[in-house]
Amino acid sequence: CDRHEDHYQEDIVIPEVRVTRYRHHFYYCPCCRKAVYGIGAGEMPRSFIGPVAKSLSNFMHYQMGLSYGKIKRLFRECFQMEFDRSSCPGFDGQARSRGQPIYEKLKAGLIQESYLHVDETGWRNDGQNEWLWIFGGKETAFYWIDPSRGGKVLESVLGETYHGVLISDF
Repeated sequence: CDRHEDHYQEDIVIPEVRVTRYRHHFYYCPCCRKAVYGIGAGEMPRSFIGPVAKSLSNFMHYQMGLSYGKIKRLFRECFQMEFDRSSCPGFDGQARSRGQPIYEKLKAGLIQESYLHVDETGWRNDGQNEWLWIFGGKETAFYWIDPSRGGKVLESVLGETYHGVLISDF
């Protein structure tokens, strides 16, 4: 028979775990005479878990709603990676501290936007009712969580001298 049919099937290929060795050569500091060493490209000092694994853990927790215990189990069963469950909040803190300068830069750039769409919606934060604010411009989307729904939030985010147009549903 001169007939054929193509069938495409998508599947997931679980990535291999990559272990990278960073060899630190020690040198004496010419100023203080203490032994020092540098950091390799892409190396996270004093960390046994790499940045991709930490980012995946953050995504699973904050976007997918998985508990830290389930994240630990998934890493163990799918990737044969072992880490303590209590490491996950540390991953969160590292992402927050590394992302803080980017977040602040986005916030500072809001006043340059010629217009901003601003809205708020209810948000539960550690069992407390708060407000999730969105400040959306042509190039920027900035989120801010605050206990207040009032105008003081606009001042704390945009300052007192925003000269653009605010667009809201009220």
